Amino acid sequence: MFNRAPSTPSAQTQKGGALDLSLSIASLVVAGMLVVSLWWFKLSSSDLGYHLAYGRHFLETGRIVTLDPFLEPSIARPFINANWGAQVLFALVERMGGAVGLILCRWALLAVVFSSMAIVVRRAGCGWHGVAWAWMLAALAAYERFTLRPELFSYAIMMVMVGVLVGRAYSWRSVAILGVLQIVWVNMHSYFLVGPILTGSMLAGELLQRLSATRSSEYRPAPSRRTRILAWAFAAQGAACLVNPWHVRGAMFPLQTLRYLQEQKVIGADGVPQDAGPWSIVSEFQQPFRFLFSPINNHTIEAYCILLPVAFLGLVALLVHRRWGEGLVIAFLLAMSLQMRRNIAQFAIVAAPLAVCGLASAVPNGWSSRRAGRWARRVWVIATILAASVGTWTIVEGRFYHAERRLNREPGMGYSARINLIDAARWLSAQGAVQPGLFVDFFSSSNVLPWLDPRFKLLIDTNTFGYDDQWLTQIIAVGEARRPHREFFDRYHINAALLHVGTQTAPLVRALHADGDWALVYVDPHAVVFLRRIGGHASIIGAYQPASHDLDIEAWMNSARGPRHHRAASLVTMAAVPLTLGWHERAARLFEEALRCAPDSADAWNNLGLCHWEQAKGRDPGGQTETAESHLRESQRCFKKAVTLQPNEPLFRKNLSLVNEALRPPS
Repeated sequence: MFNRAPSTPSAQTQKGGALDLSLSIASLVVAGMLVVSLWWFKLSSSDLGYHLAYGRHFLETGRIVTLDPFLEPSIARPFINANWGAQVLFALVERMGGAVGLILCRWALLAVVFSSMAIVVRRAGCGWHGVAWAWMLAALAAYERFTLRPELFSYAIMMVMVGVLVGRAYSWRSVAILGVLQIVWVNMHSYFLVGPILTGSMLAGELLQRLSATRSSEYRPAPSRRTRILAWAFAAQGAACLVNPWHVRGAMFPLQTLRYLQEQKVIGADGVPQDAGPWSIVSEFQQPFRFLFSPINNHTIEAYCILLPVAFLGLVALLVHRRWGEGLVIAFLLAMSLQMRRNIAQFAIVAAPLAVCGLASAVPNGWSSRRAGRWARRVWVIATILAASVGTWTIVEGRFYHAERRLNREPGMGYSARINLIDAARWLSAQGAVQPGLFVDFFSSSNVLPWLDPRFKLLIDTNTFGYDDQWLTQIIAVGEARRPHREFFDRYHINAALLHVGTQTAPLVRALHADGDWALVYVDPHAVVFLRRIGGHASIIGAYQPASHDLDIEAWMNSARGPRHHRAASLVTMAAVPLTLGWHERAARLFEEALRCAPDSADAWNNLGLCHWEQAKGRDPGGQTETAESHLRESQRCFKKAVTLQPNEPLFRKNLSLVNEALRPPS
């Protein structure tokens, strides 16, 4: 007998296996970079402020907020605070680590989510490339919900539960883990009923397995150990839902909220009708396909449309292999996602790994080891690496958010100044002579609370459970200047107004700026403050009279940092302040700098066109002088660029039509 070296096919097989493993790990690393790049942004949730304020209140008083202490007492209504546990934890983290601590908390929760997804996929026997696919699908469909909110606890707990439920073996320890997780969940966020739904789906899957077995034979098997454990876990989770400060009322709270949304026609098969309730202004409660062709914040819907067929194919594969439980989980979460945009994230986070597992089980045994199968997998893995690499670069560089005009994603650590009006709130709090009676626009109201002097009570914040829903309608109408501010401000004794300057608040800012009874006293790159002209405010109004020439535009430009598309987004949001106040030359400089950074910014082109349009009208209402006509020509050029970049934006087309009409020679 001769000792022979390994045959050529075996050596090639070993070499091919090493290549496949290397490619698989590379895809995981690159997909992980994509996921982490979607985590890297400043604190920008419009709700974080009231969650922090409520959590601080608990730490100071030991009482859960069930009647908002930051609202005018006549406005506040009792409510079930299903997020109280998350609020306390946020406040503790913020007390110990500030904004950096809160961001690390967000990263930790998301790390739990994606680590649990990896465990689920690997348990199904998928390679690391399967984890990469699941991560990419889930991250791109769910990333808009990655802001620091109590629902991140829902996602983390939900995925840990999925990891327990799709495990290879159940034990009584599983019952204990699921029960404890459910107790934590019911005190963290109102998605907690998803927990029993997950376990109930797996239990139903086991029962369907038994039913199919009894139909194929006369033998009726006794309930398996898995079935008994799932039944006990389902019962334990149901009982755990009562372990909250409101017991039965707290357990029923999510169902009552859903019923309210349906009664108020906020959600429904035909979208949101004209007679829908006040909560219909909150886009996250609306159906996802209403945003299908929206040019704003559209990447989530695009990723959702990609995930849907993948989830469907994975669901079919799971059902074919009689994995009824996992299939029911996907089906339930799919139904929830079709009702509300905010439910896309939890569907994506669970459906992506389960669908990948289902599709992997559909591959015939031995096919992946054949030559054609190996090369098909390699091509797909390489395509995954390239897609994830390009996606990561576009996110880091800023094009990803720029393309969908998502302004609440500012890279870095700390609080985003675009969303949190910290400087304005601190300035107002430092003016001891300002009389109470403060109006803050709805979407900025919560994020002034952590920095606002307690002597100011608000008329509203973004906790829509804390007051009558018709009150929300009134505040929105005033904030958007659809209701005259004078009568409202007089009735509710409003003496100060702190407003974030943007599209929705621009009409009210203009109205107050033109109102002789109100004085502009504060301007920063994102907010303005007006005071009523009363005796107590005379000294402040005399000391602070900001005007166009007072703006340090160079300093504003220097404060906009980061890659060029992120910098352009900051400059566009800053320029809204002088544009709204009528300081068009100052605004034009900011828009021009934004276009130097990002020449493909349709919003910057349109707003620069507005600056020239207004300057033309200001110099000569008839538009006949040479200077006025040059501004009109420049305005026309800008509007044409905006329409070219965003041809489906009706506002841009309307502006171009108006300037074309103004330039048309008289007949």
